[in-house]
Amino acid sequence: MSFLKWLFRREKESSYASRRRHASEIDTTPDIPQAFGYKTSWFAIKSDQSKKVADLFEIQNQKPSNWASGLSCSFQNKIFVSPPINGWIFVVSQSLPFIGDPLIPTAEDMIQRYSHIADNFENVQFFGSHRVVDAAVYAWAVNGKWQRIFSISEGEVHSNYGLYSEPERQLNILNLSELSCRAATDRITKAFEEYEESESLINDMPIVVEETYILELAGLLSINPIKLDKTHEPLGVGIIGEQPAWMTE
Repeated sequence: MSFLKWLFRREKESSYASRRRHASEIDTTPDIPQAFGYKTSWFAIKSDQSKKVADLFEIQNQKPSNWASGLSCSFQNKIFVSPPINGWIFVVSQSLPFIGDPLIPTAEDMIQRYSHIADNFENVQFFGSHRVVDAAVYAWAVNGKWQRIFSISEGEVHSNYGLYSEPERQLNILNLSELSCRAATDRITKAFEEYEESESLINDMPIVVEETYILELAGLLSINPIKLDKTHEPLGVGIIGEQPAWMTE
């Protein structure tokens, strides 16, 4: 990672820490979109109806919230549903479970859990990362059908559903198409061993998804949320609420 990218990420994370310290009060004053993307997870939903999205996600005790308050609360086990931005709505929370979590152990569990979401919107995407455990996840469904679901943490692949996609190819992400989770994990290990034994340049190194690539992948498929504060969208208010019952059982 370049120094400039590292510095940019550090500044962003400082702002996230500040948000978490000031999340006790919910501000309903309309504000501009706020950047997010590190150490969290989110859905990007092709829609302009925040209330419909919040209801279908079964978010409890819904209240209006602007971007700043909503994202702050999303680090405290609450879920923020953004106002529409360029035809997309974000559902953001650090508590949204990754594939591999006991709540959603496999890709099949994710498909079942969110089938009603995929059936109600043209395009549904899920992204997340957390560098402490080297975790990364991405998934998307189009017209009710899940196209790709990939999840990895601590070097172990938990889901490798669907075929290698054009966005993955554009980012030079390692092709693991049609491999089982165990075989995909072994392929990653072998790819790095082969690279270390060769004299290849760093640009030829096989890419395994981590937080930076999750954001870039989101940018190719919908919107890169780390750049939201650079947009010229109008002021808006979203919805903040409690986790659905199934996440707390």
